[in-house]
Amino acid sequence: MVLSVVKAIKKLIEAMQENSLSVGVISLTELITTKLSAASGSHIEIVAAKDIIVTLGDNAGAQKVSFADSDDSEVGSLDSEGNLDLDGVVTPAGGIVHVVDTGEYTIPDNSECIAAFGAADAVGAGFMGVIIDTGNNKTYLAVSNGSAYQIFEGAAAAT
Repeated sequence: MVLSVVKAIKKLIEAMQENSLSVGVISLTELITTKLSAASGSHIEIVAAKDIIVTLGDNAGAQKVSFADSDDSEVGSLDSEGNLDLDGVVTPAGGIVHVVDTGEYTIPDNSECIAAFGAADAVGAGFMGVIIDTGNNKTYLAVSNGSAYQIFEGAAAAT
């Protein structure tokens, strides 16, 4: 059986090399790939017919998955407690923060928040939406508590 595993790993490495991929270290005792990198191209694509799960060695935040730039400097990590730490700007597409331009000249009411983001109970407690009113040059933060929206009006920064 060990011989068939070794043959399978050799075939995998050959196939990866043919596709310009390189493998850093493979442990035959644990069958763990510790480094997978693309020799050419811009990304590594993992195609699977089911979920891909990364299991870390603890549940106390001591282990993490790190993301590094080309200089091998960590730019982000996700630890085993689920804490996400990122350097830079997070730009979600409609999840936590959503921006709407109303041009209404008024402080947004609940019906405008529902029209912009959906019902407060549908988006859930903690959802934040930004309403930019170009009509009166003001910005409002709409925060859902799970049953209604609360509106906070922004003030212009001092010059």
